[in-house]
Amino acid sequence: MTGTHILVRGPARLEAVGEFDHDNRHQIVAAVWQVIADGHPHITIDFGAVTLIDASTVRALLACRHLAVAHGGGLRILRANGVVEFVLDTTGAAAALGLRPAQNTP
Repeated sequence: MTGTHILVRGPARLEAVGEFDHDNRHQIVAAVWQVIADGHPHITIDFGAVTLIDASTVRALLACRHLAVAHGGGLRILRANGVVEFVLDTTGAAAALGLRPAQNTP
Protein backbone atom coordinates (compact mmCIF):
# COMPACT_ATOMS: atom_id res chain seq x y z
CA MET A 1 0.00 0.00 0.00
CA THR A 2 1.39 3.41 -0.93
CA GLY A 3 0.48 6.96 -0.01
CA THR A 4 -0.85 8.25 3.27
CA HIS A 5 -2.53 5.69 5.46
CA ILE A 6 -2.91 4.15 8.90
CA LEU A 7 -1.99 0.53 9.57
CA VAL A 8 -3.26 -1.46 12.54
CA ARG A 9 -0.29 -3.23 14.14
CA GLY A 10 -2.06 -4.58 17.22
CA PRO A 11 -5.18 -4.00 19.30
CA ALA A 12 -3.95 -0.58 20.44
CA ARG A 13 -0.96 0.05 18.19
CA LEU A 14 -1.24 2.00 14.95
CA GLU A 15 1.33 2.98 12.37
CA ALA A 16 0.93 6.20 10.40
CA VAL A 17 2.55 6.48 6.96
CA GLY A 18 3.00 9.50 4.70
CA GLU A 19 1.95 13.15 5.00
CA PHE A 20 -1.00 14.24 7.12
CA ASP A 21 -2.80 17.56 6.79
CA HIS A 22 -6.27 19.11 6.78
CA ASP A 23 -7.39 16.89 3.91
CA ASN A 24 -6.56 13.52 5.44
CA ARG A 25 -6.09 13.91 9.20
CA HIS A 26 -9.49 12.22 9.55
CA GLN A 27 -7.71 8.90 8.88
CA ILE A 28 -5.92 9.21 12.22
CA VAL A 29 -9.09 10.26 14.04
CA ALA A 30 -11.11 7.40 12.55
CA ALA A 31 -8.46 4.83 13.45
CA VAL A 32 -8.21 6.10 17.04
CA TRP A 33 -12.01 6.09 17.39
CA GLN A 34 -12.14 2.49 16.18
CA VAL A 35 -9.41 1.35 18.59
CA ILE A 36 -11.26 2.99 21.49
CA ALA A 37 -14.58 1.52 20.35
CA ASP A 38 -12.89 -1.89 20.34
CA GLY A 39 -12.12 -1.37 24.04
CA HIS A 40 -8.47 -0.30 23.87
CA PRO A 41 -8.12 3.29 25.12
CA HIS A 42 -4.32 3.07 25.68
CA ILE A 43 -3.11 3.82 22.16
CA THR A 44 0.33 4.07 20.60
CA ILE A 45 0.87 5.51 17.13
CA ASP A 46 4.20 4.90 15.40
CA PHE A 47 5.08 8.02 13.40
CA GLY A 48 8.41 6.72 12.08
CA ALA A 49 7.10 6.72 8.49
CA VAL A 50 5.32 10.09 8.68
CA THR A 51 7.13 12.76 6.68
CA LEU A 52 4.95 15.83 7.25
CA ILE A 53 2.15 17.08 9.50
CA ASP A 54 0.42 20.43 9.75
CA ALA A 55 -1.26 22.32 12.59
CA SER A 56 -4.63 20.70 11.88
CA THR A 57 -3.04 17.29 12.35
CA VAL A 58 -1.52 18.39 15.66
CA ARG A 59 -4.96 19.56 16.76
CA ALA A 60 -6.47 16.22 15.66
CA LEU A 61 -3.81 14.30 17.62
CA LEU A 62 -4.52 16.34 20.75
CA ALA A 63 -8.26 15.75 20.31
CA CYS A 64 -7.57 12.01 19.96
CA ARG A 65 -5.52 12.13 23.15
CA HIS A 66 -8.38 13.90 24.93
CA LEU A 67 -10.80 11.23 23.71
CA ALA A 68 -8.52 8.41 24.87
CA VAL A 69 -8.07 10.02 28.29
CA ALA A 70 -11.85 10.47 28.58
CA HIS A 71 -12.14 6.70 28.09
CA GLY A 72 -9.58 5.94 30.80
CA GLY A 73 -6.52 5.66 28.56
CA GLY A 74 -4.09 7.84 26.70
CA LEU A 75 -2.35 8.38 23.39
CA ARG A 76 1.37 8.24 22.79
CA ILE A 77 3.32 9.05 19.63
CA LEU A 78 6.52 7.12 18.93
CA ARG A 79 9.43 7.64 16.51
CA ALA A 80 8.48 11.06 15.19
CA ASN A 81 11.50 12.58 13.50
CA GLY A 82 12.61 15.38 11.24
CA VAL A 83 10.00 18.00 10.46
CA VAL A 84 7.30 16.00 12.27
CA GLU A 85 9.25 16.05 15.53
CA PHE A 86 10.01 19.75 14.99
CA VAL A 87 6.30 20.59 14.51
CA LEU A 88 5.29 18.61 17.61
CA ASP A 89 8.06 20.25 19.69
CA THR A 90 7.37 23.76 18.39
CA THR A 91 3.64 23.56 19.07
CA GLY A 92 4.20 22.14 22.55
CA ALA A 93 2.28 18.99 21.65
CA ALA A 94 5.26 16.62 21.96
CA ALA A 95 5.09 16.40 25.75
CA ALA A 96 1.29 16.01 25.78
CA LEU A 97 1.63 13.15 23.29
CA GLY A 98 4.33 11.41 25.31
CA LEU A 99 7.10 12.12 22.82
CA ARG A 100 10.39 12.76 24.55
CA PRO A 101 13.77 12.65 22.78
CA ALA A 102 15.12 9.94 25.10
CA GLN A 103 11.93 7.89 24.67
CA ASN A 104 11.38 8.38 20.95
CA THR A 105 11.52 4.61 20.38
CA PRO A 106 8.96 1.80 20.75
